[in-house]
Amino acid sequence: MKVLDYYDKFECIGSDCEDTCCSGWQVSIDKKTYRKYKTISDQKFRKEVLNNIGPDRQKVTGAEYKIKLHDDGSCPFLNEDKLCNIYKKCGETYLSDTCTVFPRRPTKVFNQSHSALSLACPEVTRLAILPEAPVQLIDIDMASVHSQRLQSIELKIGAHLPANAEETYEAIRTVSFHIIQMRQITLDERLFVLGFFLDKLDAGSKTNSYILMNQTIVEFIEALDYPDELLKPYRQFNSNSRLKLEYSLTMLLTDYPRAANPRLAECLDWLNEGLEINYDEFEIDKILEKYQSADQKYYQQFLQERGYFLENYLISHLFHSDFPVSSQHGLFDSYLRLITCFTNIQTTLIGIASYHQNIDTAHVLQLIQSYERFISHNTKYLPSLLKKLEELKFNSLGAMMLLLKP
Repeated sequence: MKVLDYYDKFECIGSDCEDTCCSGWQVSIDKKTYRKYKTISDQKFRKEVLNNIGPDRQKVTGAEYKIKLHDDGSCPFLNEDKLCNIYKKCGETYLSDTCTVFPRRPTKVFNQSHSALSLACPEVTRLAILPEAPVQLIDIDMASVHSQRLQSIELKIGAHLPANAEETYEAIRTVSFHIIQMRQITLDERLFVLGFFLDKLDAGSKTNSYILMNQTIVEFIEALDYPDELLKPYRQFNSNSRLKLEYSLTMLLTDYPRAANPRLAECLDWLNEGLEINYDEFEIDKILEKYQSADQKYYQQFLQERGYFLENYLISHLFHSDFPVSSQHGLFDSYLRLITCFTNIQTTLIGIASYHQNIDTAHVLQLIQSYERFISHNTKYLPSLLKKLEELKFNSLGAMMLLLKP
């Protein structure tokens, strides 16, 4: 099974966790688990469980049933110790597939098993982001990390692709991860090179032209030995700080569920106060002055000392999103999603730095985890941003260069 190298280090820390995975999103209940709940021996608890589960008629969760959440979005089975009463009273075998799997994402890509860990979990975020050594994609024995039940749960990915596409897409992922980890050039330059690579492959991916794609991959691998040549158009590109900030701010969250994700709400409050953003009286020049000051004083130093945090974020985000096999709308679409997330993280981090007058590692972890929690719970959010970029005609490599260039 293919995993990132921190996968087998994960252990749920339960009530010691600063967040909870039992709040803020719909929890599906599969038929098999629902039938099992009907056999709970404790009659009083069985009644409590069944009363808090209802049919998912709109198939929001993709299953037959769902848990009826409290008004604040929390699970009715979550106790005062932030632990699950079903697990406590009945054992792990009574958990639904959803609760058994999270924060893992076991998938079958072509005929190869993969499993990613979600950055929506604080403990996963620490494991994924903090190591200074470049993260590696490795093979491990599934049975050594997954129970028998977990081994039986795999989401099939890439069914739209023919079997002969496997080597091509494996190569795309390998090269993409390599580009993101090319530490001899700056992170923004790496992201430009990644966009250049995926843009070249995009047309071939939409027409399943694997011979053309393989040729492009081989040529690009050779070109990576001379990154200065690849970077000429980017380095000659004139930055526009005001326009960059305007577009960055249009992509930020302004309407977000505070009760469902208070850790993200706190980060966005720091951003708004740090950059003095008032959405009723938008003063871009005043915001830009604050943004540039925090960028120079804190963010650039952060990139020099802990830039690998964001490198690790990009790798984990892509792996969890099943890149590049999930790219049904084209490889460049996946790139636009990645840069959208990166820009949101970067802009918010600079705002947080302006508010706190530093960039604390704990704040970086809080922002990444709470943002990933938001996008995983709100599947329409990123597509809506991409649609906005399309409407603004801001969905090209040139537009992404504007967002990336310091």
